[in-house]
Amino acid sequence: MEIREALTIVRKLADGVHPETGEVVQADCLYNHPQAVRALHRAVEALECRRDITQGFQRVRTEAPSRRNLRPWNLGMESDYNSGFPNQRRQ
Repeated sequence: MEIREALTIVRKLADGVHPETGEVVQADCLYNHPQAVRALHRAVEALECRRDITQGFQRVRTEAPSRRNLRPWNLGMESDYNSGFPNQRRQ
């Protein structure tokens, strides 16, 4: 099951609606118990966070620079790199 599908179902349950029929669930239903409603809303938050993280990773992958923009490492670059770090002894 995809995150967006799970999110849709859990949102409906948290709102007191049967996910398949769209009917409002009865007041004595387990889904309307205050602790269950709080737990369902926390699950919605967690799924939204997971969705946002997943979308962020996908965006980074598609926006990553192409290999054409990369340059090979050369000795001049190594010299420049090493000059920025004075020799230090570890204790």
